[in-house]
Amino acid sequence: RQEKSQEPMISRPFVALFIILCSLNPSLASYEVCEVADGDCPTSCEEAGYAGNNNFNAHLQIAPFHPSIEKKAWEAEKTIKKSGDVKSVDSPVWKLHTTLYYFCCYTDEEEKKIKAGLTKMDWEPFSVKYDNTGCNVDQHSDDLVYLHAMPKDQSALFDFARRIEGVMSELDVHVEPRETLFHMTLARVGKDYPVDDVISDLGGFEYGELVVEGFQIGSLHYSPKK
Repeated sequence: RQEKSQEPMISRPFVALFIILCSLNPSLASYEVCEVADGDCPTSCEEAGYAGNNNFNAHLQIAPFHPSIEKKAWEAEKTIKKSGDVKSVDSPVWKLHTTLYYFCCYTDEEEKKIKAGLTKMDWEPFSVKYDNTGCNVDQHSDDLVYLHAMPKDQSALFDFARRIEGVMSELDVHVEPRETLFHMTLARVGKDYPVDDVISDLGGFEYGELVVEGFQIGSLHYSPKK
């Protein structure tokens, strides 16, 4: 007599337990909404054809000069930390900043020329409102995603970047145009974190508004020409 082959069976209690666990943890790891970029500098200055290797940034230091924005960042970081495993957060008290420009692959002489030339740049203070939350995938790491506060309207910041590029063109140094979105980093998470869900949860979160009245490159401070 031929016996019927028996197929492996999954017990009903196991199936029920699996359904319950999935319902308790509906967030799935995904980061499809993130910008796939990490600054504007090439990975290798030499491979990009540049003689210099000096990379430096112009940045707007937000903390500790804007307490209302710092408070909102702290609230957002609480949501971020309770939503999954977080690798690190930027201190709302002293570390919050926005990089206004990435200077890439310059020689020592070119760097000095740029820093001196920017003291003569013609610009006026302008407002920036951080009223969105976004992210980008780190291009220098296999498992790192950045979460940010961001302005929905980035036109004033890109106009400012174009001014910097105009100064560099006048100085006859190469330009790596600013293309990545402007942001204020809040946290770093792994690719197993539910990034898309958290970005959606913080979608309508407003961090506040400030006026850009100066910026820094290292220890150098720059202000609008009087």
